[in-house]
Amino acid sequence: MKRLKLISFLLFLFAISSASFAQDKTGKIYVIRRTGINGSAVNFRIFVDGELICKMKNKTYSLHDLKLGEHTITVTSGGLPDSRNKVPVKFIVVDGKTNYFMINSGNELTCMEIMQSTAEPMIARSVEVRDCLGSK
Repeated sequence: MKRLKLISFLLFLFAISSASFAQDKTGKIYVIRRTGINGSAVNFRIFVDGELICKMKNKTYSLHDLKLGEHTITVTSGGLPDSRNKVPVKFIVVDGKTNYFMINSGNELTCMEIMQSTAEPMIARSVEVRDCLGSK
């Protein structure tokens, strides 16, 4: 009987520890800014789930680790107040999959999810932003 209780207890501990490890898993997202001349002098601010994650200049990209699950990404202009609507984009981070986003600066300032085959040439022609929030 003691052996059965010990085995049950160990299985319980194993189940709890594996569940906590699953919550710590993250996925990657790339955010690419190649907006051409339109607004090129202005930094854009990237928000995920309402939290500022990066300030980006033109012809740059950033890489971020996010917890698995559903998230929302938004972009705003860093210069003068912008009357364009900020359209949030919902996406899901899955283990082993990378999400790619491109900043679109047209009638609406937004991020749009793009495919890896579209993103890779843009990334190759861009500079990585490593210190996204300028904290040194």
